[in-house]
Amino acid sequence: SPPALSVSAPYIPTTWHVNLNPEAVNKPVHVGEPVTFTAQVLDSTNSPIDQAGISVYLGQISYTQQGLVFGEAVINRGQIGQTPVEAKTNGKGEASFVVTGTQSSVNPIYFEANLVNNQAFYPYGYSDIVPIRFIASNSG
Repeated sequence: SPPALSVSAPYIPTTWHVNLNPEAVNKPVHVGEPVTFTAQVLDSTNSPIDQAGISVYLGQISYTQQGLVFGEAVINRGQIGQTPVEAKTNGKGEASFVVTGTQSSVNPIYFEANLVNNQAFYPYGYSDIVPIRFIASNSG
């Protein structure tokens, strides 16, 4: 007993995740002023995965009274509002993202990094969300 028994290969969920640094941007950032994020790939004990070539993705979104709005920042010299943007890790398991605001707004843009499963193409291992509010440049 039981009348039937099924067996499958064990499923081990990935325990890798991303830590985004800085973890907070506690002041408004002027449009055109770059902010550099370092995305560190970590294991289940929060130890760095010292491996080059891991794809890390940084996405951007803004939440407004009207709902979700795509961010208008540039990540790693990509297109305005492009999301997500991919960067590969170095030998320390770190990927770098340079974010530059293109317009000022009352609403912050929220940035979040994640990994993607190479076989099933689903995102996982999300970092904490880091908001940045971009304000008009004081030059000119």
